[in-house]
Amino acid sequence: MKEYKPQPNMMQIAEIGGLSELTNEQKEGIAIAAWICRSYGAGDIWAEVIECHGEQQRARYWMKVEMVNK
Repeated sequence: MKEYKPQPNMMQIAEIGGLSELTNEQKEGIAIAAWICRSYGAGDIWAEVIECHGEQQRARYWMKVEMVNK
């Protein structure tokens, strides 16, 4: 299990150059992932997390940080 990475604050986001708006392709991917989660019995909670703007920003921030640090 991976460790939890906290929500970045606005200063941290600014330090990596900010995060742009989601592309249509990213929005479509999120919608598909949420739909797949809802297809399973207890998946509604995971679908809500996937669609949560704050969680999307947190995930994108950490992906960008990890790409820079490679």
